[in-house]
Parts: sequence; structure tokens; C-alpha cells
Amino acid sequence: MNGKRLAAVAFAASLAMPLRAATYLPMSDGDLAAAAPVIVRATPVSQQVRLETIGGQQLPFTIVTLQRVESLRGTIAESFSLRLPGGRIDDTAWSLPGVPRLENSSDVVLMLRPAGRAGEWHLTELGLSAFALAADESGRKFAVRNEFARLEDLAVSKRDGVADAYRTKESRAPARDAESFLAALRAVGRGEPMPDVALAEPKGEI
Repeated sequence: MNGKRLAAVAFAASLAMPLRAATYLPMSDGDLAAAAPVIVRATPVSQQVRLETIGGQQLPFTIVTLQRVESLRGTIAESFSLRLPGGRIDDTAWSLPGVPRLENSSDVVLMLRPAGRAGEWHLTELGLSAFALAADESGRKFAVRNEFARLEDLAVSKRDGVADAYRTKESRAPARDAESFLAALRAVGRGEPMPDVALAEPKGEI
């Protein structure tokens, strides 16, 4: 892609998406869940990129098709699509900071709101609203946000006291226990206040 094309895409991107899409204000898990009409555990099964006209420019969007594993809050079809800004198609590429990466066959928890097209959804708070459920070296599962390091995740989730305690040893910083996280979201789905999510130190890498 030549310099003019790159500049045009970058400029169009700045017009097309609000700044809040890549700017994260501290938000507790409870507030995040309360603001999401739909919370779902799902598995991405395929991805495609399409061009959409935004502000007179053709910009790529990645459409991820997912299979529902469990509806934690609200109602969603067994198969649904998530619309994410960015991607590459032909000679056009667009990358926006804060857009989460969803790997096919992974195990994810998403907080969603309806998009403009039938059957398509947006993340409520972009990177804040996408969690991967992944195991540490002992096999214990954690809910992690791939767009953040563990200390960043704790801080942006209003766990400042915990983040401060691990400031000099980030590799040992705790993460959300997956079972505790899922149980708390199920409580939200039942109309109950969200319980505190247990944190634990992973053994090795997640």
C-alpha cells in the first residue's frame, strides 16, 4: 500500500470511530456487566473481512462468526456474528488500537450490544468487553483480556490496591479465576448484584 493510501485510511479511521473506542476509563467488572444487554460464552468458528463505506472511505471490518456455548445474560442466537473494526482486504488495511483478537476455536466471554445489521453485534466497550478463558501451566482456567497486561487489567478494572501490591513483580500478578468469573456473570443474568470475582496467581504463563 502506498503512502497516500495509508494516510487516507488512517485519516478515515480517525473520523470513523469515536476516540472512546481506543480510550479506556477505569470500569469495574460489575459496572461493565450491568451495562451489557447480552453476555455470552462462545467459540469463534470463522472470520471474514468486508469493506464498508465510512465517511466516504472504504474501510475493512472483520466479521467473526461464533457459536454460542452459554448465554450468561440476555438472549442471543446459537450462531451469531461480531463486527470488529479493522482488518485487511486486497490493498486496504486498517488497524485500530484496542480491538481484541479472537482466535478461532478459542473459548471467550463477550459483553455485547446489537449492531445495525440483523444478527450482528458490537462489543459494548471494545477491548474491555472481550475475555479469553485460558489455562495456566497447572490447567487452572483464568479470564483474561488479551489487550491488557495483567497489571493494566487490574488497574482498568478498579483493582488499584491489588495492582499496586504487585507493581514490582508483574509476572506474579493475579488474574480472574474463570469459574468465579462465570458464576458472577450468571448471577448478573439472574438479576442479582454481581459478586466479587476471585483473583488468583497463575502458575507460569496463561
